[in-house]
Amino acid sequence: MFFKNLIKSGWLHAVFIAVIAYPMASMTQKFVASYTDANLLAYTAVFMLCSSISLLVIAGPGELANATLKRFETWLYAFLQIFSYILFLYSVLYASATQAAALTMIGGLFILIFSIMFLRQPTNRYEILGSVVMVYGLFLIIAESNLSLEHKAILTFIVVLRGLVISFQKIITEIHKTNRKATSFKSQMRVTGFIMAVASFVYLIFLLIMAYIKQQHDIAFLKPFPYYSDFANFDMFIFSMFVGFIVVSSSKYCEFYAGKSIGAKYLTAITSLQIVFVYGLEIFLSKLNLVEHTQVDHSIIGALALILLGNFVISLAGFIKDIKFIKLGEKQDTLANLEDNYIDNEQDYKLVRLNISNLLALYDDNIEKLAQDLKLEVSKLEEVQDNDFVEGLLHSKTAGIINNFASKNVAIKDQLTKAYNRYYLQHKAEEMFMKNMDFKVYYLDLNKFKPVNDKYGHDAGDYVLAQVVERLNSINYFKESVYRIGGDEFILIQTLDLDLDLTSLILQKVEQNICLPEPQEDICISTSVGVVASINCNGIEDMLNQADHLMYKDKNKK
Repeated sequence: MFFKNLIKSGWLHAVFIAVIAYPMASMTQKFVASYTDANLLAYTAVFMLCSSISLLVIAGPGELANATLKRFETWLYAFLQIFSYILFLYSVLYASATQAAALTMIGGLFILIFSIMFLRQPTNRYEILGSVVMVYGLFLIIAESNLSLEHKAILTFIVVLRGLVISFQKIITEIHKTNRKATSFKSQMRVTGFIMAVASFVYLIFLLIMAYIKQQHDIAFLKPFPYYSDFANFDMFIFSMFVGFIVVSSSKYCEFYAGKSIGAKYLTAITSLQIVFVYGLEIFLSKLNLVEHTQVDHSIIGALALILLGNFVISLAGFIKDIKFIKLGEKQDTLANLEDNYIDNEQDYKLVRLNISNLLALYDDNIEKLAQDLKLEVSKLEEVQDNDFVEGLLHSKTAGIINNFASKNVAIKDQLTKAYNRYYLQHKAEEMFMKNMDFKVYYLDLNKFKPVNDKYGHDAGDYVLAQVVERLNSINYFKESVYRIGGDEFILIQTLDLDLDLTSLILQKVEQNICLPEPQEDICISTSVGVVASINCNGIEDMLNQADHLMYKDKNKK
């Protein structure tokens, strides 16, 4: 059970990226650079496109597709991808390959700062300690580099700017609204696929524009950029399809899943450790004479170790903090303290809509008066009413106001009989369907109840209804599972021993004589019953319709 919960938590997704996906992608890029004349930027554009195709084919058509394309974060992620590559190209002009790789890992420091400032996430002394260690490592790399003061200042600026870009990209994986709404494997693949489709499209357009400018002008900065002919390189396409369809698609899926599950700061801290596994895989492949072993810049090994240690401390602190949730099979809401946090659970969204509907029933559909009492804008209520979970955006704060108000104003029990009402029946039944619990519904309608009201008065009728509920509650199978949904109509829910039909027991209890207090007279009540099992239904409304139909068939026989 713990391992299953660990998989759901997102931590193993992050480890997969650091240990397998990034090293494989890095070595494949080295193969491309060593054995082909492919342009690496064109290669990157094609594998991004292939990854999006792979993700979307597996996901198929479905929910969250249009919503993902409309999200501002989707397009921001795409443009940040371009800036990230440009800044990396600049950084290698002033730093060695090892230095550039080490400086890339400093992104975790910026994300930690942003998570505190903007996402209001709590931090602890170990995360602060890890940050201090990383800052010291960064200082050593830049201070000990063989560069002039001017070039050191430029390198520092590039590092900070790229750190900001990478931080924003990782934070997008955490706060992206449709990504947080993706709860199934296919919906997660679909959201990630559309984000990557937009990113690859924007990046490809950018490269084609650069290729056009490169063909027209001889500019030194454009040297790494491709010509149009570079996009027709056959070897490049073979490697790109392998990396895109298998490595990058799985890596991006894991990135967006882990980003919203464990948070951007821990995702970045773990994935920053990939340089160790890249280096280890490179040594192994060099022993097989498949790649040339890269010489490490020994002058920065100490600084590199400090940056790795800082990231490791942050990720370990996060895992220890998260372990109690993993044991319970739960996930931390990393945006819980954010005022602009949105409801990202469909059942929670449906509960708010249900509460609004019930409140409007109490207010005779006067939405302006309801909004006034809630101290919310009418438009906020209308937005929730008019949009389903996929299209709607509902602030957690707004949801809390509506739910709290409903809990105080919409009683879950019928005042007369003390049975639960239809509102609570719907909530409990939806909860059982969500948990895939099997249960039965018994739909009861008292026979010839109207003559009791006509002959003895409504007080007597009310007394009979209360007595019926009391008798139904005395049946152990239905204790705390009796619901009054109309005048003399009741619902009973059976969750245990579902192979037993309790209809005869129900009839035996209901059809005993009832002694009226005033006048003191015994009367006999009977009922018609319709029984339906949840396994044969699509939801509570479907169950009630079927049970109602069977109940009337039973009534017509009497």
